[in-house]
Amino acid sequence: MEEFLIKAHQRSIECFWSEIHIQKPGNCNTDYGGHFCNLNFPSNAITKKPGKGAIASTVRLAMWLDDKDYLPNGQPTLHDGSGTFGLVLDKCNFIDKALDPPSSMTRKQKEFLSDLQVELVKHRREITMTKSQCLRINILKGADTIGHTDSFRSSLLPNFFVFFPPKHGSEWKSIDLNFCLRVRTWPNFKTSLVIFRGQVCIPFHYEACPPGHHDFRYSKEGESGGVLKMIKYCDIIKGAKWLIVPPACLEELQPFKKIELGKAVAGISDGKLKVVDSKYRIITSWNDVPSIDFKAVVEQAVVEDEIPRKLMKNMEKPFKLYCFRGWENIHWVENGTDSSAIRLHVFFRNIPPVSVCAQASIKRCSESKGTIEVLDR
Repeated sequence: MEEFLIKAHQRSIECFWSEIHIQKPGNCNTDYGGHFCNLNFPSNAITKKPGKGAIASTVRLAMWLDDKDYLPNGQPTLHDGSGTFGLVLDKCNFIDKALDPPSSMTRKQKEFLSDLQVELVKHRREITMTKSQCLRINILKGADTIGHTDSFRSSLLPNFFVFFPPKHGSEWKSIDLNFCLRVRTWPNFKTSLVIFRGQVCIPFHYEACPPGHHDFRYSKEGESGGVLKMIKYCDIIKGAKWLIVPPACLEELQPFKKIELGKAVAGISDGKLKVVDSKYRIITSWNDVPSIDFKAVVEQAVVEDEIPRKLMKNMEKPFKLYCFRGWENIHWVENGTDSSAIRLHVFFRNIPPVSVCAQASIKRCSESKGTIEVLDR
């Protein structure tokens, strides 16, 4: 795998950098499901986007190999931004099209993703050709990513992560790039039960406070100040409801139980929990996913949970493949590290993003109906 990753440094730039870009931010956390704010590009990043005049990938690669910082048209050889690419169409809810390949992919892009798939199958026992058929990657540079959990779009499959230096050349040394992605190993979102102010809750999603948005606000019109989303039982509606609190409440959580091994809570539908197991399949409708009572999930959780002695995990060695579950654990770029590193995230999406998951589901909830509760402190 190491040999493949060394070559991936150059191949990723050749195949994908012409499609790397930065989107303008708008309504804080609600844009792109909070993804733009989580990435936390610097305020001037949008001014560094590719300039007018297309530059061929071959020219960009040649300039990068020659250690040039700028292209002939004046734009950076490797501008800041991010791009997501996959083996199959993303956000497809039709079973007959769920595995269709994207029509816009180039031959080199397809070859890179296919080679990456084969390498993961060869070196990671939790990955098979079938389980990796919905493989996707995100390539980015220049983001000071804040603490967050990823959306839940796979059958309990892990994420993989590797980073490369922004420069090419045999003179480059590991010590030249001070970069670290940190992972908090507890609480385990979607797979554990915690105690929050005397109530049993399921931690579901986390977004730290983005710079410049310190006043917590959560409504259908917009969000600011980050958020901690949990699920609790409500005696009034006799079912599960959303509990929305400021991200600082994370420190109040206490360990309770682990949800039954091999299962994770994907959201709420009609007061019941949608529970996904580790058996791999393409899910195009939430009607095909079991609905389980909140109390039943609590009763089936028999293993005590505890905060691990090593709460933080550091990913700080270039060209090394790291494994973690981004949808389960909070992760961020450590303050003071070099955001110019080229980051490659690998993940899988065999579950649709709509109906019961975080943003879409919460937008249809109502405090007056008892399906959501928002605490401002």
